[in-house]
Amino acid sequence: KYKISDEPSLADCEQVVAYATGTWCGEAVLVYPSMITRPLEVMWGDVRLRTLQFDLSGDLEREGESFLGKLHSEAFQVLSWPEEATN
Repeated sequence: KYKISDEPSLADCEQVVAYATGTWCGEAVLVYPSMITRPLEVMWGDVRLRTLQFDLSGDLEREGESFLGKLHSEAFQVLSWPEEATN
């Protein structure tokens, strides 16, 4: 979905958590096309839910590199979680 918002909606959070739960995925990310004023990073049941931004208002090449850096950093953090945190 393409939405510009100050914060994630409850419906979007519920939807992405339902998808993650249904596919046995412990991570869900909502991506926004601009900077949101209230980023989110919470545990929602067994799913870690967070927001990332891909700002379309600036240089797309630079923004794309920044987004990929954040995405790779987040993926590394998930892969680096201690075993007991995932059980």
